[in-house]
Amino acid sequence: QSRSLRWHADFIRQAMRLAQSQEAFRWTCETFIQVEQFWSEANDSEKQLFVKLVQAGRIGLTAGWGNFSELPDEQLTAALTRRARQFADEHKLPLTCAMTADVNGTPRAYGRALVDAGVKFLLTHVHPHHGHQPFEKRTQPFWWDLGDGRKLLVHHGEHYQQANECGVFPGADIEYTVFNKPMRAFDEAESDHRLATYLRGMESTGDRKSTRLNSSHLVISYAVFCLKKK
Repeated sequence: QSRSLRWHADFIRQAMRLAQSQEAFRWTCETFIQVEQFWSEANDSEKQLFVKLVQAGRIGLTAGWGNFSELPDEQLTAALTRRARQFADEHKLPLTCAMTADVNGTPRAYGRALVDAGVKFLLTHVHPHHGHQPFEKRTQPFWWDLGDGRKLLVHHGEHYQQANECGVFPGADIEYTVFNKPMRAFDEAESDHRLATYLRGMESTGDRKSTRLNSSHLVISYAVFCLKKK
């Protein structure tokens, strides 16, 4: 875990270098724990550049401290989420979004902590090996009823490796969501075919899940049971 945190701090440094050299480049920090790690080891010039890029919208700051399961209690979840809010306020940075990936099931306590921190939007990605899309939709926006009279706008998106499976990053061993084999080398025709096949599948099924299933798809995200569709 400590090694992973060091890697993520370096990812932010790489993103800052790319943002300086490529005008169109954008980067979103998936969680706040990686920002804390970067900040703890960054020098003054790196910190100043990071703040400047976030203020300019070149790097995105998100409110979720980590990709939480249901294990942290409400007090811990709220305390960790407040850390991102405090950092944003201290440096006058925008903070309206959060992201959670690879965790199938998010408790209402997390949603309430996000709203308390000023978050207006949550992007989620269910891990298709161990769960299933809410409402049988691969992608869908919905209002999450937080059980206290408040709600949070959520967009459930594809697995975050979906583009890699269509050939955006050849060699990525991602083969379980649509296609049965990874692309080892870039092939433009194959990439076009995969993307077209994926889009046709979504259109023909009304955006219902059109991928192959296997025995690991038996666990359905319990978060669907505390969501209120509008």
